[in-house]
Amino acid sequence: MQLTRQQKNDLVLELKENINKASSIVIWNHNSISVNEFNKLRQLLKDSSCITKVYKNTLTKKAFEEEGYPQFKDGFTGVSSVAFSFDENVNVSKIIHDELKKWKKKDFLRAGLVDGQFIGIEGIEDIATLPSKPELLSMLLSVLQAPIKNFAYLTKEIANKKEQ
Repeated sequence: MQLTRQQKNDLVLELKENINKASSIVIWNHNSISVNEFNKLRQLLKDSSCITKVYKNTLTKKAFEEEGYPQFKDGFTGVSSVAFSFDENVNVSKIIHDELKKWKKKDFLRAGLVDGQFIGIEGIEDIATLPSKPELLSMLLSVLQAPIKNFAYLTKEIANKKEQ
């Protein structure tokens, strides 16, 4: 179905609004997944307060260029989806990466924005493989607890030696 000029302008406007509101954006290729897998991934993203939509490549390029991101002109080839995260604590690239990795799909992340900064494929994949915020906090907590535990153990041993 052919879109009218007004429909195209409305889609570009919608895209530009989402680009400005999103804390992170990932452009990914859904070419190699089935409709059921795509719907499952879309639901996972929705459950995490994210959205993913399929837009015409030309409209998406236009919206990103008008918002000051000309780097995206190479990210839109083939079948592309754009995933938006509006919550700073949600790593949209991690959700997509982990789910598609389970399905043994490769070369699906293309580019993205994090806090208004363009990130290429390697950067998006690096971010996707980072531990989640709760995992990082638990790692930090265990690192902070280790010296305290060692100090408590040492004082207990000194106290035991003095008693003998």
